[in-house]
Amino acid sequence: MNPKFLKENLTLSHFIMQVFSKIKPKLISILKDNLEKALIEQRDRIIGNKPYQRFSRIKRWGYTIRKYITTPLGNISNVRIPRMRDKDKEIRLFIDRYVHYTTDFINDVILAHALNMSTRKITVWFKSRLKDVVSYATFSRFIKVVEEEIDKIRNGPLPPDIEGLILDGIWGHIRIKKKKGVILVALGVDREGKIHLLDWELAEKESFNSYGVLLSRLKKRGLEKVKIIVGDGARGLPEAGKFVYPGSNFQYCLWHLSQTLMKQVSHLPPKIKDCFYNQFWEIFV
Repeated sequence: MNPKFLKENLTLSHFIMQVFSKIKPKLISILKDNLEKALIEQRDRIIGNKPYQRFSRIKRWGYTIRKYITTPLGNISNVRIPRMRDKDKEIRLFIDRYVHYTTDFINDVILAHALNMSTRKITVWFKSRLKDVVSYATFSRFIKVVEEEIDKIRNGPLPPDIEGLILDGIWGHIRIKKKKGVILVALGVDREGKIHLLDWELAEKESFNSYGVLLSRLKKRGLEKVKIIVGDGARGLPEAGKFVYPGSNFQYCLWHLSQTLMKQVSHLPPKIKDCFYNQFWEIFV
């Protein structure tokens, strides 16, 4: 297993990126298509007349291919960008606003679906936020892809060589029946130490029942047994693991253990605390 992963807590942004990594290629393709369309529309608004009409001082000037555009979602390659000129000067189009707004929008769509929000509610929620940057047609395409890919993650075949599970709860601004909620996330570790996002469950709290639902769903999908279950020792988690997978062993999460121990030495000088922390990871990793 990657030692760096052992030293990190599972956060909401990390969870979103885990989901996104599964559906990234299709979303990047849609983002590229719609970016190219948006640039053409932006050019036409600036010029203000149709092709081959010659009433505008600013003229169309063909296209250029940009090898890649870096976005928070990844690189978009070979983007076809319209060119314009005013006398002897080229006028450049601005794309940052579209790219970054759409990136934030995609993250929100992924989170909304991950939290089991219905398509109708998502549509109502995002309609007011589309502004003039993302068209409703683009919005619908993103929604469809996210729906299909999340369904594959949660209901499709599991990797065949999963030997261990990492379970954790992500608390945040998640509302269930007007109460604060938690996303229970199940990560699988294969024989090579690679980590896979397997499933998640939205719950009011971490408990035997909520973790039992998540683990039982994994078993129904074909994960018949695991050797080890790693977690933070939340109430009900070890018991749920033993109930669904009787032959498994429970191991306390090293990251959570390190944080618990650091609280106990919080009164010590910083240098001693740093030394203690480093030695902890030298021993266990």
